[in-house]
Amino acid sequence: TGPKEIIDDGLNGYLVDVGDTITFSKKLDALISSEHNRSEIGLNAKTTTKDYALNIISEQYFSFICN
Repeated sequence: TGPKEIIDDGLNGYLVDVGDTITFSKKLDALISSEHNRSEIGLNAKTTTKDYALNIISEQYFSFICN
C-alpha cells in the first residue's frame, strides 16, 4: 500500500525511493524545466483523483465489508 498503488511513475507523478536525492533532483528538474511535462503530469494526476472520490471509495468499502 502507499504511493506505488496510486502513482504511475512518469504518468501522474514520480516515484522516488526514500533517501534517493539524486533521482529526486533529476525528477524535480524535469518538472521545473518542462511546462509540457508539468501540465501532462498535473492533468493525469487530477484525473487519477477521480478514482478516489468518496462515493467510489465508500462503494468499494461497503462491497468489501458486506461480501
